[in-house]
Amino acid sequence: MKTLLCTLAIAGSLLDANPVEAKTFSHHHDSCDISLNYDVTAKPQWLSVAENDVERYRIEGDKLFVDGKQVSLNAEQRQLVTQYREGISEQLPKVIGLVDDAMDIATDAVGGALTPLLGDEGSTKLNQALEKLHSRLGDLAYHRGDVYYVGASEESIDAAFNDEFSDEIEQVVMSSMGSILMNIGKSMMDGDMEDFGAKMDRMGEEIEARVDAKSKVLEQHADELCSSFEQLQVTEQQLQQQIPELTKYTLIAGDSDKQ
Repeated sequence: MKTLLCTLAIAGSLLDANPVEAKTFSHHHDSCDISLNYDVTAKPQWLSVAENDVERYRIEGDKLFVDGKQVSLNAEQRQLVTQYREGISEQLPKVIGLVDDAMDIATDAVGGALTPLLGDEGSTKLNQALEKLHSRLGDLAYHRGDVYYVGASEESIDAAFNDEFSDEIEQVVMSSMGSILMNIGKSMMDGDMEDFGAKMDRMGEEIEARVDAKSKVLEQHADELCSSFEQLQVTEQQLQQQIPELTKYTLIAGDSDKQ
């Protein structure tokens, strides 16, 4: 979960053959560094935490199952389990919405503003790459009916951004660089490098104008989301103190305890 950095990272992944080198669903801020260690699925009264298609634990109502076995809980623990399930379930739609909004900003800003530099053909290829990236992100964060899913485990991220995807991005980058160099060469031949420089300046200003207002709203939402997950992290720590079976499965990680 990133704010403007998320938007720029998504766009910047098109300039990197290895677009995902860190947790996808993390938000790095001056006072907040939160990520998820596992894949999470939520639906009414039900929450599942899994890794590599293996369920680690799930919560049904106020009942807890760890490694497939129901854990006996007292009244206080059942209340805490319910509070945790409801809290996570409430945040997942916001995570999905944030990812979609960041992708929309990147597509609008980068795909639109780079057209004068890349030309129609190069711009079309870039937009196609952005669409593929959006589709891959859709495999990691989606809402289908009353089911919400966020895939944050290393296995899920690796599956979404595999070598095939990296190769596709690399091809787009090489093609885009070719279009840029051709435009630079044409400007040099025509003797209008000054006009080309002005075009570059306008492009930068357009990207900034397209991104600025929307990214501020996105950043506010991300900060709110990060604060909510920090509170849920405290609840998770309370759960682990009271229910030893959960200590080996930390879902919400800070900077000091990421897997």
